[in-house]
Amino acid sequence: MQLADHPVAVILFTLRGCAACAAAKPVFEKVRAHYASCLPGFNLDASMNEELANRFEVKTVPTIFIIRAGKRVS
Repeated sequence: MQLADHPVAVILFTLRGCAACAAAKPVFEKVRAHYASCLPGFNLDASMNEELANRFEVKTVPTIFIIRAGKRVS
């Protein structure tokens, strides 16, 4: 599944070794599973996806937001 393939999606940016990120992941996965049919979710490591993290101005992790048409809306 590619982020660009979806007009609307939810993204969680995390980092390996981040305790708060580790705590957020299970909650995100439950929400993602519940809304999978209508709102795709992506769990991305900010250090492995620097271009996207910079594009969406991720300053801290964990960061979660919704994108629509390639732009951050929340």
